[in-house]
Amino acid sequence: MSRKTKLDDILMYINRSKPKYWSKNIVDKFSLKYYLNIESRVCEGHFNIFDDNGIPLSDYGGNIGIQYNPVNVCAYALGNLNIYLKVKEKKYLNIFLRMADWLIENQVIVNDIGVWYYNFNWKYVKKPWISSMAQGEALSVLARAFNITNDSKYLYSAQKCLSSFKFDIKDGGITGYIDSKYKIFEEYVSEVETHVLNGFIYSLLGLFDYFKFTGDIDAKHLFEEGIYTLENCLNKYDTGYWSKYDLYSNNLASYMYHTLHIVQLNVLYDITGNKILENYADIWSKYQNSYINCIRALFLKVLQKLFKP
Repeated sequence: MSRKTKLDDILMYINRSKPKYWSKNIVDKFSLKYYLNIESRVCEGHFNIFDDNGIPLSDYGGNIGIQYNPVNVCAYALGNLNIYLKVKEKKYLNIFLRMADWLIENQVIVNDIGVWYYNFNWKYVKKPWISSMAQGEALSVLARAFNITNDSKYLYSAQKCLSSFKFDIKDGGITGYIDSKYKIFEEYVSEVETHVLNGFIYSLLGLFDYFKFTGDIDAKHLFEEGIYTLENCLNKYDTGYWSKYDLYSNNLASYMYHTLHIVQLNVLYDITGNKILENYADIWSKYQNSYINCIRALFLKVLQKLFKP
């Protein structure tokens, strides 16, 4: 499969016989393998720009240009680790550890909180900004790197990263609230609390990984608080025929993100056994299996793109 294009985004709604863009891996409880099939992204050329040290870069075009994206660095790391676990070729493990080292080298610690900055403006977010998705995926990478190497530098960096989950946005952390009471970790940390669903779930997987590989009780409690939020708030992301991307703009999820929501919820169900998560994964799968719902979602998604502020 070649790198996904904008045309592919549209064709997903129509040609539903093709393999879905996201799928989950079968993961044992203490496996190093990451839950989502990111290895196929590595193989299909999703990561196609690199610096001189082999760190992936992202081309945003326009005034933003080529930038480092901590999420993409983490995804590239986890994809290569999954490949290593399958084929046992050390070059893939070395790439994984190089990405983990990049995280350590580029982590910024402010008031004992370790973060990775995005050094470009994005939509309504002004640089430098931080992301719960980056924080969560970094935990997934660093916890695995520590487990593999037993090198305390990875644990130290992960501990500083974990601190970001313990503080509200106004205090330098990544925690916001839905309805002023349900804790959510914000993918886009700014004055506007967007409550993006996929980024929140990525951050929960990172918290679970940190707990899984270190036994840290704080990470366990933060993960459980996040699951409690999903139990009480997933209904807000349900339109009755499709899932929403966020709760700020109420944008529908694209077909790709709708698929990702289903896969992520199934992963969380595998971890927790929580029937509410399984129920929404099943409901949203049924939405996706309806051709009428797919066309409706595509039509409204196009309208949102055309008439967005």
